[in-house]
Amino acid sequence: MPHIAQNKEAGQALVLVALILTFLMMLILTCMEVAARYEERAQIEDALRQATRSSVQAFDYAAFARNGQLLREISAAAYGYFESRRTETVVTAVRSVPFGQQISADDLGTIELPLHRQIQLAGISNANAVIGKWAAREIGPNDLLQPSMLLDTAPDQPVYPSGQKLDKDTVPVPFSIATIGPLNVHDLVNVGYNAANGDPEMCRASGGEAQSAPAPAPEAIAGGEMRGRPFACRLMQRVKVLYVDDGKGLAYLQMTPYQSHTIWALQAAGVQMWGERYGATSDELPSMDRLDASQVDLSRLTMTMTDTLKLYNPQGFAGTIPGDNAAIPGQAGTLGQAQPTPSTSPSTGSGGASGQGAAPGNAIDSRDASQ
Repeated sequence: MPHIAQNKEAGQALVLVALILTFLMMLILTCMEVAARYEERAQIEDALRQATRSSVQAFDYAAFARNGQLLREISAAAYGYFESRRTETVVTAVRSVPFGQQISADDLGTIELPLHRQIQLAGISNANAVIGKWAAREIGPNDLLQPSMLLDTAPDQPVYPSGQKLDKDTVPVPFSIATIGPLNVHDLVNVGYNAANGDPEMCRASGGEAQSAPAPAPEAIAGGEMRGRPFACRLMQRVKVLYVDDGKGLAYLQMTPYQSHTIWALQAAGVQMWGERYGATSDELPSMDRLDASQVDLSRLTMTMTDTLKLYNPQGFAGTIPGDNAAIPGQAGTLGQAQPTPSTSPSTGSGGASGQGAAPGNAIDSRDASQ
């Protein structure tokens, strides 16, 4: 077998080592670089933790809260400012509209008012809701229209500037407020008069005096003539106030025609009339209540109001119910009995007004209209 010769040269392995060593060095250097970067990252993270810990410990939370409150206040102020700039269109009158007149489009105009305003300035924003309505009171130029100024139908009774409407089958009577004092349309009024002549037939209810105290004996005057003691009479109570004219010192009171006639009869008689301001929720008082100075009783004078009201007849205060003394038809023992004779005493006497001369005292309560 022939011998195959192998050629070997010196330094042949050195080339291979050089090639392998190049890649090995690149790998080692890469690993060292990556390790260095990881070390830097760890140092940075540790520094951030230390900085965060230090900042938390040194943070001024009170100042932060103050700044937050200030920021909220500034935001609220800005919101309020922009809201205050918002407006709404409301309806006004451009000319006078008398009471009871139907409102047309020519009577109306519009203005811009702040969206957020007082309830008294609420007004009406839709002009179509006003056109065709009737004025419930005198409407002046530039008046801001309100629902209370309008009527859905034409008025059938007078309405006063206070908004009070005269009820059907009643009349207004002017009365001086000199003896009443401050008064408004939400009050009620009691009316009375003073009689200096002491006529025993005046201020009598249901044929007799409303006061349970005995009538005083008449007193003698010059010439031997006898006359009754002067007295005060609370004639009417709980009278409705329609309108108060402070400039003239008058109140216009609502009464039935008979009550009005009574007031003017007392006015013609020239007696002194007076009024009392009375609350709308106060208890009812007797009408035709007569009292003179000799009948004043200390125990009654110092009674509470509740006890005082118990002194009056609970059946209408001023006397018995009509017919409560009559026998029942068909009842045994009624034949041949005399029937009670109705009293012919006048229910009211004469009197006059104080204060404004022609303006008498207050009116009668509508619930006493039957008297």
